[in-house]
Amino acid sequence: MAWFKRSTLTSPNTSSANQGINILQLTYAELSEATLAKLQFTEQKTQLILAFVSSNLDFESTVEKIQQLTPFCEKVVAVMTSGELNSQQESFYQTTDGKWDTIVLQSYSEELLASTEIKTVPLHCEDLKQGKATKNKQDRIRAIQSEIERINVNMAIHYQDTIAITFIDGLSSSENFFMKALYDSQRFPCHFIGGSAGGKLDFKQASVYDGKKVAHNCAVVIFTKLAANIRYGILKTHNFQKTKRSFYIAESDPQKRTVTTVISKSTGKIVNIVDHLCDYFKCQPNDLNAKLTNHSFAVEIGNELFIRSIASIDLDNKIIHFFCDLDFGDELILVEAKGFADSTKQAFDEFMQGKPQPIAMLANDCILRRLNNAKALKELTAFQSIQAAGFSTFGELLGVHMNQTLTALFFFKVAKNEPFSDHIVDNFPIHYSYFKEFFTLSRLNSLMQINRLQADLIHYLSEYRPLLEQVVISFNQITTYSQQTEAIISDVSGTFHDLKNDINAQEDGRKALSGNVAQLKNNSEQVLAILKVISGIADQTNLLALNAAIEAARAGEAGRGFAVVADEVRQLSKNTQDSLNKTGETISSVTKSTGSISQSIESIEQFMSRLTNNTGELTAQIQSLGDASNMASRDVCANIKAIQDMTSRMSEIDKEVKVIESLKQANNL
Repeated sequence: MAWFKRSTLTSPNTSSANQGINILQLTYAELSEATLAKLQFTEQKTQLILAFVSSNLDFESTVEKIQQLTPFCEKVVAVMTSGELNSQQESFYQTTDGKWDTIVLQSYSEELLASTEIKTVPLHCEDLKQGKATKNKQDRIRAIQSEIERINVNMAIHYQDTIAITFIDGLSSSENFFMKALYDSQRFPCHFIGGSAGGKLDFKQASVYDGKKVAHNCAVVIFTKLAANIRYGILKTHNFQKTKRSFYIAESDPQKRTVTTVISKSTGKIVNIVDHLCDYFKCQPNDLNAKLTNHSFAVEIGNELFIRSIASIDLDNKIIHFFCDLDFGDELILVEAKGFADSTKQAFDEFMQGKPQPIAMLANDCILRRLNNAKALKELTAFQSIQAAGFSTFGELLGVHMNQTLTALFFFKVAKNEPFSDHIVDNFPIHYSYFKEFFTLSRLNSLMQINRLQADLIHYLSEYRPLLEQVVISFNQITTYSQQTEAIISDVSGTFHDLKNDINAQEDGRKALSGNVAQLKNNSEQVLAILKVISGIADQTNLLALNAAIEAARAGEAGRGFAVVADEVRQLSKNTQDSLNKTGETISSVTKSTGSISQSIESIEQFMSRLTNNTGELTAQIQSLGDASNMASRDVCANIKAIQDMTSRMSEIDKEVKVIESLKQANNL
């Protein structure tokens, strides 16, 4: 928000008088008995002087000096301001440039006010000013109620001719506590209108003077009885309109005027207020202030908006500080600014319909209207023809506390039997009931929100039944998968057992095959040896043949040589026969070994066939096992996810239960 924008217009000193009202504007240096004498009425008693004093002046010494210099008036009430208002100057909003030291005074004669009584009500807010809250809200309201019940007023109070002009210590944070205590006391049935004292924006001082002393931590009430021919009207106006966004206050501290969480109307969930607004504006927390530049907030009472302004945003703790207290259960509406001067003029024109020209106006105008509409202040000329004075406040009062609003009290001179009507005044009983109902409904809304939150919790808990049923079904499926897996594992174990037996049996065949191969090797070596012998025989036979040939050549000599050859041939033949016999035996043995090897090979082939078949079965079973495992895994994952979701939601529910308990305790529900 544009907190520190200010008008640069300056105004000359002015004095005016008309029909029981005087307005005087001056500086502290110009305070004198002669200048203040302009506030006096020559033919009538000066009934009341209101002094609106710049926050740059020493408030106490200034108002005491004004009191001393106005002996003609017994009742002087002063209010510190954040800026002064005076329609008798060029601009209604007086300059606040630099260390301005403006004082605007408004005096009323008995022609306007038949009688006045000033009452000071302690607000028991010392702890709040120190940033603490040593009393709870209800105790504070009861303490203020006790103070109100001790007040004695001599005048008869009737809302048609009696007004309670009320100025409150601007740092008390107790305006609504005061009004709630007032309604609880069931006293003083008339309009309470006024504002909270203003001050510098360091918020160190915002004081009220009750005619005797600076009334620290108090509300100063001026009970005012109008003269017989005087009527009054009330204007309440601001330049905001509803948006479609609203939410309910959850965690808040009405004494410290902070809000931490809200209840989303769309989801019913408790969410942080900063996060909720960032979600609406689609921005980061650091950009939230900028997004709120042309926005504020409001509560609705009797179909009218009562503004609740943001004081600051604590981004570290995600807490929003307001200039008005908000209670658990209050519906807070996001509102959007419209034209400042035009909306004020339109409201004034509607207010003036059917009314004569007012003779005076007392204005209570929020400092934020001045700051946030600095460029448009000069455009507001609607009150220039009226004897209007007032001040920029730290909050306005009309039945309840509000911000960023102009609450104005108008006085009219009306002849006897002349008709006069004002919507707010004539409907005081209705407005009174709305205002009183607002505080009652605040507690009722709190109970309703507690009930709704508890109903939501029951609904959330009911959602767990199908989730748990789903988990049970999934676990049953997992049990089935486990049983199927167990059967498959049993089959696999049997197959592996058969395979083991086949492998063991094949080991014996392998050993036999190894022996047969070794025997075959030996037999082969024997065949080779025989073949060598046969080869030798062949060699010898060849040699004998040669010898026979030679001997034949010698035929003439005797045949002895042939006989020898014949013997050798016979011996050779014998050897050859022996070798052939051995060869036959060896070949027979080789044949036998070959048969054994063939049988072993056939056995191995059968084993390999069985192994192949078993391997196929194992592969299928393992695939089936893998599928069952995957299905079980998916179900387990789904169950884990469901359980995690349940755990997460249970954690959220636990938090909500704690918040509900905290809200119940904080609001004594």
